[in-house]
Amino acid sequence: MVLKKGLPHIFPLTAAEQMYAPFHKLKFSMAAPYHEGMRTGIQWLIVNNNRSIVCSLHQDDEFGLNVHRGVIEQTDAMGLELVEVTTYKRGATDFSSQVARMRASGCDLVALGTIIRETIGVMAEARKMGWAPDFLVSVAGYAPEVAMLGKGVTEGLYGLGQTIIPYYDTATPEVRAWMDRYETRFDTAASIQAVFGYTVLQATGEGLKNAGRELNTESFVAGLEQIKEWSTIFESSPMTFSADQHLGTSKFYLSQIQGGKWVKLVGPMTF
Repeated sequence: MVLKKGLPHIFPLTAAEQMYAPFHKLKFSMAAPYHEGMRTGIQWLIVNNNRSIVCSLHQDDEFGLNVHRGVIEQTDAMGLELVEVTTYKRGATDFSSQVARMRASGCDLVALGTIIRETIGVMAEARKMGWAPDFLVSVAGYAPEVAMLGKGVTEGLYGLGQTIIPYYDTATPEVRAWMDRYETRFDTAASIQAVFGYTVLQATGEGLKNAGRELNTESFVAGLEQIKEWSTIFESSPMTFSADQHLGTSKFYLSQIQGGKWVKLVGPMTF
């Protein structure tokens, strides 16, 4: 609908590949893609954690398929069999059958195309069964709520993101000052979602600034395409756009929940 109106469609809150592909002069995405993230994380865990038996559990919709495509691509690229694929309907709360099937397959790495509640639910079911493979979730489940609300069942979960989740006690002075200002203004603690919103507006501002005072669709698009190796105060993958590249980054950090918080392990990197 936006493109039919001839308007720029910029920086949506999703890492779906449809937001930048196929290429369109009015489509811009700053979100490192779900499927490329899963490829990156699976490659790292197979090489560094000596995993080789992979399962995939994903939401039965286009979001889940975005994640699952990355799992397929990476296991194929490494000559590995995807031993079990199982899905769930949006809104599901019972994952006992899916977890039982994956456990029976003997997989030691589970790729999750889940969001917050489902990530916790799947891991809670696995813990109930006494099953502890490596779990890897896409950026959709890389959220502080997964660690906080999981109450221990999500301990050890691996997650992918292009920006490190900031915690006040370990943040840089600059980020801590931003978190203070945010909480004062909105009477709530700054989250990774707030970080993304802040980054979206700053990147938009960069494009507007580059466009100059003669602002129209063409000058704004050209202004966005001038953004090179741009980053914010947060620890994040730098973003670059060009006339033929409207995806800002494909690099990820891999983190793990340790002691109830997300801890960076490695990155930024790509497969």
